[in-house]
Amino acid sequence: MDTNKNRRRTTAMINPVWIMARYTLLEGLRNRFFWLLGALLGSGVLVALFAGQLAVSEIRETQGALLGGFLRLAAVLLIALLVLTIQLRELHDKGLELLLSLPISRSSYFFGKFLGFSLLALPVSLLCGLLVFSCATPEGAATWALSLYCELLITIALSQLCLLSFEQLPAAFGAVLAIYLFSRILTGLLQISRGPIMPQEGWMQTGLETALSGMAFLLPDLERFTRAEWLAYGAPDWGAMGFVLGQTGVCLLLLWGSALFDLYRKSL
Repeated sequence: MDTNKNRRRTTAMINPVWIMARYTLLEGLRNRFFWLLGALLGSGVLVALFAGQLAVSEIRETQGALLGGFLRLAAVLLIALLVLTIQLRELHDKGLELLLSLPISRSSYFFGKFLGFSLLALPVSLLCGLLVFSCATPEGAATWALSLYCELLITIALSQLCLLSFEQLPAAFGAVLAIYLFSRILTGLLQISRGPIMPQEGWMQTGLETALSGMAFLLPDLERFTRAEWLAYGAPDWGAMGFVLGQTGVCLLLLWGSALFDLYRKSL
């Protein structure tokens, strides 16, 4: 008896998540998602051809590095804008209030939206991985695509959090872009602050290094994600991919917790 009751309770919790995920997936397809994805891939082909014309030597490696860098940034921007526009439309059309007036918990709504966006991000990473396959080894392209998908999952959760916090597209997109770019260069900034070109004494240098170290503790080290040399010189070792997967899990837990706290404190 208890087993059946627990099973019904689990089913009742999971069903709203899948319903929200399906709704989000359909909403993304109605926004001409695959048209945008096709434009992204077509632009990537042009970038690869242009890179091949510029390179004097190591043409394949140059094409892979430039194509991978372009596709990485373009995929992140595409997913961020998709998440922000869909959720902003719900917010302005009072769709969020209507959904939460139904017998559905806020956590089910949030994770359903995240699952739907994650399903939309899957073909982005797969097709980008297939596109770079011509410029890389199979193992390098596969690990690059997996790391890109992890990066897109972080972008989705970050976009959800920023929109719940700012509730405006320019501010939310600016915050997502600033956090993403800062996470990409944070390790380099830390190395510069500890290098010989910076003064090693003084409160300004100590404060700068302390602030950067604190941000490095909170932000993901995206410099070690989806690296271009994986396409040019082969797949990374298991330690590098373990770091990517582990930091993705930790970062998602932090972003989910912050977003759910913000969502539950809102009076809708």
